[in-house]
Amino acid sequence: MNLPDAIQSFFSLCSNKYKAMKGWIERNWPLYDEVNKTHQPAWLYWFRHQWFIYPLFLFLLPGLSIFALQWGVNANNLIKGASLTSFSDFFAHAYTESLFTTEHRLALNYLILFAFYLALVIITNRFWLATAIYSSLIIVWMVSNRLMVALRNATVTLQDVQAALSLGGGNLTSFLNKESKALISTTVWIVISAILLSIIFRLLFGKARLLWFKNRLIQIPLRIIAIFSTILFVANFSLNLGTSGTWAYRFALSMDDDPAMWSTLLDAQQNGAAVSFTRFINTTVMKKPSNYSQSTMNKIAQRYSKVAKEMNQTRNTSLTDQTVIMVLSESFADPTRVPGLSYSEDPMPFIRSLKSQTTSGLMLSSGYGGGTANLEYQALTGMSTAIFSPSVITPYLQVTSHQETAFSFNQMWNTADKSVQHALSDQSGKSSKLINRGSFAIHPYTSSTYSRSKIFSDKFLFRFFYTQDGPNYISQESRIENDPHISDASAYSETLHQLNREKGNQPVFVQLSTMQNHLPYGDWYPSRSLSVSGELHQDDATALNTFARGVQYTDQATQQWLEKLDQLKRPVTVIWYGDHLPANYPDQIANAENSLILHETDYFIWSNSAARALGSGNQPIGNAAYTSPNYFMAQAAEHMNAKVSPYLAFLTQAHAQIPAIEPTLQTSSDWSKNTDIQPNTYLDSEGNPIEPQKMTDEQKEILKDYKLIQYDMTVGNNYLTQEGWTALSK
Repeated sequence: MNLPDAIQSFFSLCSNKYKAMKGWIERNWPLYDEVNKTHQPAWLYWFRHQWFIYPLFLFLLPGLSIFALQWGVNANNLIKGASLTSFSDFFAHAYTESLFTTEHRLALNYLILFAFYLALVIITNRFWLATAIYSSLIIVWMVSNRLMVALRNATVTLQDVQAALSLGGGNLTSFLNKESKALISTTVWIVISAILLSIIFRLLFGKARLLWFKNRLIQIPLRIIAIFSTILFVANFSLNLGTSGTWAYRFALSMDDDPAMWSTLLDAQQNGAAVSFTRFINTTVMKKPSNYSQSTMNKIAQRYSKVAKEMNQTRNTSLTDQTVIMVLSESFADPTRVPGLSYSEDPMPFIRSLKSQTTSGLMLSSGYGGGTANLEYQALTGMSTAIFSPSVITPYLQVTSHQETAFSFNQMWNTADKSVQHALSDQSGKSSKLINRGSFAIHPYTSSTYSRSKIFSDKFLFRFFYTQDGPNYISQESRIENDPHISDASAYSETLHQLNREKGNQPVFVQLSTMQNHLPYGDWYPSRSLSVSGELHQDDATALNTFARGVQYTDQATQQWLEKLDQLKRPVTVIWYGDHLPANYPDQIANAENSLILHETDYFIWSNSAARALGSGNQPIGNAAYTSPNYFMAQAAEHMNAKVSPYLAFLTQAHAQIPAIEPTLQTSSDWSKNTDIQPNTYLDSEGNPIEPQKMTDEQKEILKDYKLIQYDMTVGNNYLTQEGWTALSK
């Protein structure tokens, strides 16, 4: 029997059943309910005996969910005239070369959603309660994906859910524009409507239970078995889908699944949102290298200890004898590099001039419109996210939080300062008491994003973390005009304030992550005349004007801050970089030729007069034109003419061989065209992509060592720590 005949037979059966029931109702009004021993209206009795309604919901709702979720993950493929909040494009996508052209992938998504729905029914043993929960979760999931794709070209993962829960709803909405907030408001009403409908169905159809027996000796054990069996199956499948070689992975492949681990968006669009989300629930941080052993790591330690010794013969300063400030400037990148746009004036004249005088260049960023925490992680640890498994979306949550011990560069200053005080009498951070801290971090926003508070204190061992909500509180909170975020000038002032509290000009390591230029952009700076023109949507004009003016404010604040640092008697070196471009260039990102340009930000390494007097930063270092954040500390050591550890010696050599390395970059707004791109992006010293198959033997050897080193330091046995791997030579 073909599908049309089956549908016709189904409706004929329903029609005949309805006619028979209608006649029976008319002959038996009112009715006596033998089960409840009460008289009921015939219409209510009829509703409560239509058992076909339950399998109808159980089988149809997961199918509708697939369409809803795919609508969410295709927000970057809006039909002409459709807005982010519009459902007009719900059935408008052709989904060329994507999920809806592959029956087996469609079936795999259906099975996952059906299993989840059935699990809720079995666990609650209340059909309509489970339906309300399932529907609400699907709606929230759908809209969350829609917003995530529109803002960051990525889909929601379990790690994002964890980060969102740690951040709180109020802080989350501060990142959204009016259109996004309107969609959230609509979503709330849709969820409420879904819950009300479930309540109405419960009243009409009664309290349906999947497992019901009068004998509780049968009912209770059966429910326990059903619940545990369901949880075991769903959990086992979810935890294994993302790991190659497992039964779940092999089953998915047999259903034409084509994992795109380097992009959650591409994966969701071509394999389905349900499959993609499940795939990233449990991730393998790194595959164990085949030659990983204590003997192998000892050889690596010895090799790079020798390299460090050779480097240190020509270096005469120590990293930890200076204060090093690492600045992540939120969304900072030269707007004039974006093709098709022009500006009425240069938004960053000072930084442009400074870059010509000191160590500087372009940083390859894995992010576009987001990904701040990943770039911060690489800069602080020297690890590369390109070395991890592509399924590692957020290292803070997926890697560092699970490590017993985690290395970060600030710990070198903690070790150097033997007199560090672990507590303050005034934890507000506003006390004038002079202290020694070794290292501290400043973020003029909340401390909970990406679990930074726990990571910084428990894993990276920052002595203090100054934020708006503690554990230590910032004292400088000024804002510019209509910008809701704390200004860069204020963040810089906070850094100076904290440095002035250091006893005896004690060298410290400072991590500063700013917030001034964080999206979404409104009309924040009406007093500024700087404007943009060229190839842009009218809707993006305000945002891009605001962004360029924000860059202008940052440029001026940076100049004033460096002038103040230059007057300090303590030697200070600043590592300064923008983390990513804002996601406000839809036309440019749609052109694959612009992909690399839209993933390059500005960086510089600068030393003040006191540091230059010691022989640090008098000349820009070579091979600085292109880099990635994992190399910053090694570059800073070279800039400062400072002695290195074996680890920094390795990173120095790695940067010489492969100047920049990041996970794959988006090359098209049509993700179905990205299936053949390499999982990682490598750049040479002139910014040209390096094809993996054309790498030299030296480059291949460096990558091989990098994988062994990163595996050992994150998920391995930490053999390198026993060899003084991160210890600086004096």
